Amino acid sequence: MLFLEQNKSSNNLKELDKLITANKIISHCSNETKNILFTINNQESTINDLIQEFNLRAELSLSLKNINYTINKNIENNIILKPQIINYLLDVYSEILNNIIKHSQATNIVILINYSNKKLILKVSDNGIGFNYLEQRSKKHTYGFDILERLSKEINSIISINSYPEIGTIIEIVISI
Repeated sequence: MLFLEQNKSSNNLKELDKLITANKIISHCSNETKNILFTINNQESTINDLIQEFNLRAELSLSLKNINYTINKNIENNIILKPQIINYLLDVYSEILNNIIKHSQATNIVILINYSNKKLILKVSDNGIGFNYLEQRSKKHTYGFDILERLSKEINSIISINSYPEIGTIIEIVISI
């Protein structure tokens, strides 16, 4: 009888793991769909249009978790961005916000968008619990880093992730435009 209970418990854990994985995939697909729709509807988007979308997404996701945020911008001019760049930035930004909400325990986030010398920089800093990047990167079932790195390679951008336990995390993306 004990063997049957243990086997049942093991099967339940496997099913739970499958559900968690399915939930992550559905969530990612939902975000990707929102990003594609924004890109299609805004073929001629400017940096300011993108910042407005960043603000909307931050307000919708972070306010529910009582996480304060500020968006600062330093833009020489309001250039039009290619749809590929818009989609990339929305994907990365969504993934960063998701990771902050799920893991950081942050209470404050600062988002900086800087454009000069044909380079666009997105920098997101939080005051969360931080983490050891190499430790987290080596864990199984951590899709967030894979997504960020894959997306960065696709658009030939540079991404840096700096995190310090008990201090917070800074993620910076640099794209040549």
